[in-house]
Amino acid sequence: MELTWYGHSCFRLTERGSISIVTDPYSEEIGLPPLKLKGDVVTVSHDRPGHNCVDAVKGANYVLRGPGEYEVGGVFIYGLPMHLVDEERTHRNVGYLIQYGSLSVLHLGDLAHVPDQSTIETLGAVNVLLVPVGGGGGLRASMAAEVIALIEPNYIVPMHYMLPASRCCSTRSTSS
Repeated sequence: MELTWYGHSCFRLTERGSISIVTDPYSEEIGLPPLKLKGDVVTVSHDRPGHNCVDAVKGANYVLRGPGEYEVGGVFIYGLPMHLVDEERTHRNVGYLIQYGSLSVLHLGDLAHVPDQSTIETLGAVNVLLVPVGGGGGLRASMAAEVIALIEPNYIVPMHYMLPASRCCSTRSTSS
């Protein structure tokens, strides 16, 4: 499997002889260079410019925007609701568990809390975890460490952290 990070929460997953998946393509309005990608499937964790610029991905026949079970070209994709709802705010977020044969990749989207044990148990074995870090409205380092300890992946790839050129996600509104 080839996993390429393009910035923020955007990755391209490819496997020889299989489909390619692009996660959370961002709009250039967040301050990063415009994306020019090809992919068969696009996943969108939530509807914000840092995560939903599906027009930046050419050739995408499928755009997944919510919870559910999907099969595209022999690849299984599970959209998992990982919303945060508390007294202060509501934050909608979908994580995607992508299974290429026996290899599983979990993209946590814009996770802003430590999921409960029942959510963790539904995941099964996770080989590669794409985890947001960096605080702001999302996971702080200590929270990310707790999520990693609960999921126990083989590999961890940090994402969604603040870059010097980025103008995205240092704070979140309650409508996200």
